[in-house]
Amino acid sequence: MEENISLLPHSIIIKERKTIIIEGVKKLDSFDKNDFLIDTTLGYLHVHGKNLALSGMDMDKGHLSIEGIIDSLTYLDKENKKKEGFLKKLFK
Repeated sequence: MEENISLLPHSIIIKERKTIIIEGVKKLDSFDKNDFLIDTTLGYLHVHGKNLALSGMDMDKGHLSIEGIIDSLTYLDKENKKKEGFLKKLFK
């Protein structure tokens, strides 16, 4: 199934900084009320905000939605060490 997901187009829709809908999601690596780390077809995506909550997920279709206050989105390159630092911070 994952090979089908990697062929899906990646898109993001943000509605008034309160809801984010992400397509092309391969897996949700980790999340808490302030941070989500998502593996997408175009690389890792870090969503940062306040009072974030998973509001919907369909891994068969590669869709994920989050509600809360969206502050930032950051793509993490494979060479980028931010992912490692973020994961260490998240799991301390």
